[in-house]
Amino acid sequence: YENENNEGLPETPEAIISQVSDLEYQVDILTTNQDDSIWTVVALTPSDSTDISPIIEGTYYGSGNMVIPINFDGMQLYEGTYDISIQNFNRYWVGSETIAQVTTEPIPSFPPTLLDLNIEQGDTVAANTVLRFEFSKEMDQSSFLPAFSLSPEPDTLVIEWSEYWEDQGKAVSIYFPELLEFATEYTMSLSSDLMDMIGLQFDGDMNGISGDGMSITFYTEATDLTGPQVTNIYPPSNHIFNTEGVFNIMFDEVLDIASIDTVSIQFQSNGQALTVDHIEYTLDEITTLSIKPFSPLLNNSNCLITLSGITDTIGNSMPHSLEYYFNTTDFYYSNRTFIDRFNSGA
Repeated sequence: YENENNEGLPETPEAIISQVSDLEYQVDILTTNQDDSIWTVVALTPSDSTDISPIIEGTYYGSGNMVIPINFDGMQLYEGTYDISIQNFNRYWVGSETIAQVTTEPIPSFPPTLLDLNIEQGDTVAANTVLRFEFSKEMDQSSFLPAFSLSPEPDTLVIEWSEYWEDQGKAVSIYFPELLEFATEYTMSLSSDLMDMIGLQFDGDMNGISGDGMSITFYTEATDLTGPQVTNIYPPSNHIFNTEGVFNIMFDEVLDIASIDTVSIQFQSNGQALTVDHIEYTLDEITTLSIKPFSPLLNNSNCLITLSGITDTIGNSMPHSLEYYFNTTDFYYSNRTFIDRFNSGA
């Protein structure tokens, strides 16, 4: 079997690199065998990084010569040359005896910019607003607080970096536990002290040159006397619902989590009170409340959820109690086999 796999080893490729622009290259992969189809793997490695595994740029299948474009976006956390390695493989994924390698010119890494801020110049916001920044690159988190300023200065603030993999090191939120002042003009600034993970300074005016900051002015509302409002619910009223489903309620602002308890959430099935569990999830200053009984609901039952006394972070309460009716399905699963319940811990 081993001998069969090694028969017909693909030839070592020959590679020629051509620079199209600062961020674009073309690699011509040449072979003397123009008939047999083979697999070709192209990988990238920073030239001065001996401890970094190659990143697969692409896997290609075909016969004859190939032309492979290699493009960079300037957002990579590395400034320098890249080694491009090319290896051919047969149908058993046994590789050619040697690897072809070419090297780029130094690839520029652009300075970080601000892609999104959830408020704009001149906006009027609530006193319990949350500022959310999204940057073009992974940032040096320790440089953010020295670069951030808000005038007048709030009593306290909490900085929270997103833990979602796609936002890792790029998105940060600022909370004000003691709220901003009502009817106040604020100036928020980010200085050029803010840096990405490789030490490139912030490009606040997005002109392609690092070393400048940005600032905006916004205002807080004169007062906020409105309690949280429900903007979406699932299931809708009078819906036929699964006996083990989750009830979700979306509000129009951030809720005070301390106001959500067994008194503010009442769940009944056929007139009988049930003990429930709840989870709160806040994103973009909107809280979604998920509710689920500890035990499965009875099939073919009438259910009622009542919400009352839930407040926002300023202390404004819901204006009145809310009631949601729904029914459960006629059937339920009597036996289930779990592959993984994801509740055993790491």
